[in-house]
Amino acid sequence: MLTDVPRTRSPGIRRLSVAGAWHHLRADSLYRNSAYLLLNLGLSAVAGFVCTLICTRWYSPTEFGYATAMFSSLGLAVSAGNLGLVRTVARFLGRSGTRSRDITTYLLLISAGSTVTGIAVGSSLSGAGIARVTPAVIAVFVVAVVITSVKSVVDGAFVAVRTASGTLLSNLTFSVIRIALAAALAGTGYLVIFGTSLVAVIVALAVSLVLLVTRIGIRLPARPSLAAMRGRWSFALGSYTSDLIGGLPTSIVPLIVVGQLGPVVGALWFTVIQVIGFMLTVSSSINQAMFAEMSNAEHGMRQFVKKALLSMYALLLPLTAVVVIFARPIMSIFSPSYVAAADVLRLMAIFALIGVTNYISGSIIAWHRKTFYLTAVNAVNAVVTIAYCYFVATDLTGVAVGWIWGEVTNALLFVGGCLYFHQRAQRRPRTDVR
Repeated sequence: MLTDVPRTRSPGIRRLSVAGAWHHLRADSLYRNSAYLLLNLGLSAVAGFVCTLICTRWYSPTEFGYATAMFSSLGLAVSAGNLGLVRTVARFLGRSGTRSRDITTYLLLISAGSTVTGIAVGSSLSGAGIARVTPAVIAVFVVAVVITSVKSVVDGAFVAVRTASGTLLSNLTFSVIRIALAAALAGTGYLVIFGTSLVAVIVALAVSLVLLVTRIGIRLPARPSLAAMRGRWSFALGSYTSDLIGGLPTSIVPLIVVGQLGPVVGALWFTVIQVIGFMLTVSSSINQAMFAEMSNAEHGMRQFVKKALLSMYALLLPLTAVVVIFARPIMSIFSPSYVAAADVLRLMAIFALIGVTNYISGSIIAWHRKTFYLTAVNAVNAVVTIAYCYFVATDLTGVAVGWIWGEVTNALLFVGGCLYFHQRAQRRPRTDVR
């Protein structure tokens, strides 16, 4: 008769288990590309954090405030000129058989669009309360808009083909150059802060193009053709209007703050947003990887969403706790005068958790191609946020409250729409939504 023998786990079995788990994580393209994207965005966030630290300590709050208005204007012009092509690349390039032609076409289209919007926004910089705007400044601004827009398409190509590691060297180059120049030229004015980023993004774009050719096999330049957009214009234009309207609070609110509350308050707001942006790199990177996986897979969307959701909160919750507890020390790192924004940082960090649901539900709605609904929701969010900040907010806390109202409105409409569209799709015969 056999007797039961207590089983113990040998060190060898434990090592195999750990090795198996590590192999599974590396083999899972969602986790792998999420990790690379998190590393890329985290690197950019750290670089932005360090540059902000340099600016707050070695530049006057007034000069830094003007620089934040320049960067906000840059974001507005880039959003207005991308024609929805960044999201189109992520959605369709992975399954395309003519990648070289497609990328060339996308680059030409976005260069044309960003040139027009760069000139339009650049010509109105002085109206945004920015000092010392000359024709030369406008010209530099237009170049920055075009280069930044082109790089966003190239980076989107790496995400689309699920080799997000390709952007790591590019972002590392950008970060090192940006930090080095900001430190070397410290204290010389807001135009220098903006110019250092432009030089860094030019070099980073060159690195990205080399990697695009050598790692993915893209031939540049290839013969462009509007056939690359056949059947994709509705998605691109729908994504364009949705993303443009959705990005208005990020671009317009800093301009409102600088214009109505002054460049010093604008510097405080920008610093808070930098910290929150650093936190949200977790959600953004995992969400990009999830969208690429959903776009390339035939089935299993629920599995991707579940893994992405758990991963986001597992990483974001501890970060939120750290920011809430150590808000004052974090803000004091920039400068003692920036501690005044510590309570606003705590408030924004807590409500940043809503951003997880917005990322996930927004991607699901985009996957179902309900871009009109995305646009409508983003329009409501923009109206709520911008109207509150412009008409109601009288200080930094008021600006934060307006931002939070917009995020809450967004979450309610996004989650509700996500559930509705997904359930409706489940009730009818499956067709290819691509």
